Amino acid sequence: MKKSRPPAFYLRRLGIYIAIAILGSTSPVVAVEFNIDILDSEDRENIDLSRFSRAGYIMPGTYTLSMRLNEHGISDQEILLLKEPVTMGWL
Repeated sequence: MKKSRPPAFYLRRLGIYIAIAILGSTSPVVAVEFNIDILDSEDRENIDLSRFSRAGYIMPGTYTLSMRLNEHGISDQEILLLKEPVTMGWL
């Protein structure tokens, strides 16, 4: 007859697997600092530059899009960029 291992052995192994899963799922955190002394503003303490920490961020607003083909202007069009919705899921 085959000997079975005690339940404590399985619980210890489960604990190790959980610890590896938790420790292995961390992501690197990079702090971005910006010297606000170079800004020409009187209200420097209330400036939030955290939005610009993402590459390619564009402020919401209305922008003029000028289409050109072979150095000839085709059309100018106003485009509206909206704020990205906040997702609460795993994306």
